[in-house]
Amino acid sequence: MKNSEFSKEKFQEAWNATYSTVPDEIVDSSWKNFRNRLKSRRERGCVKVRLAATMLLLLFTSYFLLKLMTLQLL
Repeated sequence: MKNSEFSKEKFQEAWNATYSTVPDEIVDSSWKNFRNRLKSRRERGCVKVRLAATMLLLLFTSYFLLKLMTLQLL
């Protein structure tokens, strides 16, 4: 069966299927785990951005200091 084909029998089978619920404790702990993982990724990303900004600042500062030093020596 292709994705675009509709099967009434398969639909009825899925519609009438029984399912079990997940306890609230498991759902809550899963959401907390998910939020913690997102938070740690954001913090890591923030550290990387700060590191890159610091590196660029040092690079430009070094360049301008070297440029200034070469002008004074000439």
